[in-house]
Amino acid sequence: MVLPVVGRPLTQVALSEGRRNWPFVFGFAFTLGLVIKLSTSLNPKDAQKSTFVNPNAHRWAQHGSIDLDPCSHSIKT
Repeated sequence: MVLPVVGRPLTQVALSEGRRNWPFVFGFAFTLGLVIKLSTSLNPKDAQKSTFVNPNAHRWAQHGSIDLDPCSHSIKT
């Protein structure tokens, strides 16, 4: 049972809430660290191959035979 916050020192509230919520805090910190590590290791050449960064670049167009222009949506041969 969680005691009410009113009338308790802030340190006691922080400790009790920290004991209860540590898995969430740890998971958030781990996920944030992983996202930061992966996003800083991405170079511009890999970013252009990504469908998240360049959604109009299709997989079949990256092999060099057909190049799509994402601005005009036309096929160049």
